[in-house]
Amino acid sequence: MDPQSKNAQKTKWQDEAARQKRNDLLTKIALWGGLAVFLAGSIWALTAASSNNTNSSSAGGLTAPKATSKDFQTGPLNAKVTLAEYADFQCPACKAYYPIVKQLTTDFKGKVNFVYRYFPLETVHQNAKLAAQAGYAASLQGKFWQMHDRLFDTQDSWAGLPDPTDTFVGYAKDLGLDTTQFKKDMTAQTTADFVQNAYNQDVNMGLNSTPTFFLNGKQLTSPQSYQAFKDVLSQALAGK
Repeated sequence: MDPQSKNAQKTKWQDEAARQKRNDLLTKIALWGGLAVFLAGSIWALTAASSNNTNSSSAGGLTAPKATSKDFQTGPLNAKVTLAEYADFQCPACKAYYPIVKQLTTDFKGKVNFVYRYFPLETVHQNAKLAAQAGYAASLQGKFWQMHDRLFDTQDSWAGLPDPTDTFVGYAKDLGLDTTQFKKDMTAQTTADFVQNAYNQDVNMGLNSTPTFFLNGKQLTSPQSYQAFKDVLSQALAGK
């Protein structure tokens, strides 16, 4: 890579890190303000910071590939509506949306296909990639979503650890996984390559922050509340 290309890539990474730090800070400020303020205002702040002040729920110029059987998903693959989330297990903003998306999976069970895709931002979240690898290792034993929930539920416990490997192995044990195989899979080069390839594809697609949602392949400006998100999915199912 020539020096000019290297400088361009470095600048891109720096911009990505600065954007994500801003999103994370807004989330923390909202959490300090209490649950009510968090639900009503923090998601708005996060959305404003990451969507270039776009108000339309269908705004955003990016497109995402269609879901396949290789995706982490819950719901019918042939569903009329697919919601894909590009996220990072260590991202506070992703954790903020986690209970909302989880409730939506219950409300729209059998109607909407929910897809989770990796976009671990190591430049700002030191354990993001290993957490993604833990999720992948759990998926090999049929428990991706259980690990997904555990990682978000306990984010504050492992996010600051120098090495959360043992913590993740403990989660695997709690979930009834073969911990020897889990640790082997979590640290395997093939697993690291899977996560890195996902990240590279996201960058090439134009992603620069988490979480980013796509409705039927079109970028969605993150709805500002649970009800707003529910309305968006309901309208999509109704063909509006």
